[in-house]
Amino acid sequence: MEATEPDRQFLNTRYVGNLSAEELAGFEDALHLCPTNALVDEINESKMSSSGKPVLTLPARNKGPEASNASDDDAEGLAEKLLLMEGAKVMLTRNIWTTKGLTNGSIGSIGTTFNSRNSLTLQKVSSLLQNKPHTKTFLQ
Repeated sequence: MEATEPDRQFLNTRYVGNLSAEELAGFEDALHLCPTNALVDEINESKMSSSGKPVLTLPARNKGPEASNASDDDAEGLAEKLLLMEGAKVMLTRNIWTTKGLTNGSIGSIGTTFNSRNSLTLQKVSSLLQNKPHTKTFLQ
């Protein structure tokens, strides 16, 4: 099946250059589909830096014989550092607790981070995932 001229005309109405400022604002928090992890990182870091909120950078402690030297892609998303910010959106990229709905693609946000007193050591992070309609799972 090929696209018809009316199909093309309709799709052209959704071209970003043809959208009003109000319509464009509706895409501010839209999910981005990216072909590479590098582009995901670029978008995430840009959003965090423009937010004006403090960003906590945590070095990873990747364990295993080759984990510490593996690239993100080779390690299937295992990052060398983790950037956390209250309110930042998160998405699970693996099934981690399917009976509770914590499945690949579940989306949530970072709630709060807790540091121990007089220490830069992160003690706990809370995240709320909207994993099913009207169901929320709180992780720590």
